[in-house]
Amino acid sequence: MSSEENNNDPNSIANKPPVPPRDELVKKAADFLSMHNVQKSPEDMKIAFLKKKGLSDVEIDLAFKKCELMLQNKNLEYNRSFHPPSTLGYPYQQVALPPHQKWLKFRDIANGIVLLAGVLYGLYWFYKRFLWRHLFGNRDCKKPSTEERLSDMESKLSQICHNLDSLKDNIENKSTVVKEIQEVKFEVSSLKKLLLNRNLGNNWESIWKEEKRNRRHRRSLKKLSNSMYDLE
Repeated sequence: MSSEENNNDPNSIANKPPVPPRDELVKKAADFLSMHNVQKSPEDMKIAFLKKKGLSDVEIDLAFKKCELMLQNKNLEYNRSFHPPSTLGYPYQQVALPPHQKWLKFRDIANGIVLLAGVLYGLYWFYKRFLWRHLFGNRDCKKPSTEERLSDMESKLSQICHNLDSLKDNIENKSTVVKEIQEVKFEVSSLKKLLLNRNLGNNWESIWKEEKRNRRHRRSLKKLSNSMYDLE
């Protein structure tokens, strides 16, 4: 009888209609469960704490599910911040180049190498043609041999000897001219003396002595000039 009365009692728990979940409490509970410190706690303690706050089993179950969704969304946002999607939004796939495009790529590389080689050869030619001569001189010219040097020295010595001979001839000519001038001077002086002595009478002896003295004097001067010439 008592069991039947309890079943028919409208105030009994079994006969009560289910209470809809309270969204605000579920949201607060989910925020609470998503906290870093709370996640480290065991699940039994979390459930006991939520029951103390007046949440039902259904609300606690919804709070756990909502907490999982919140954590997943946070992880997705974190991954997107470090790995942004491509600009086109398509997944990246490595596309193999066809053989024709590979040949074009090889041709471009070969053309670049040939162009670079041509530029380097042009720079080398310009350096060899102009800068080398300007900086280091023309070192390609061969040095004169020993025979060429000797022949050059002989030609220079012969030229010097020729100049010395011509100089000697000039000196001899000058010395002869000096001698002739001196003789003329002595003759003129002797004539002057003869003219002066004419007024003294016919003193031929004195004139002859004077002339003899003049001749001796000329001879001595001639010997002196010859000795000077020998010294030269």
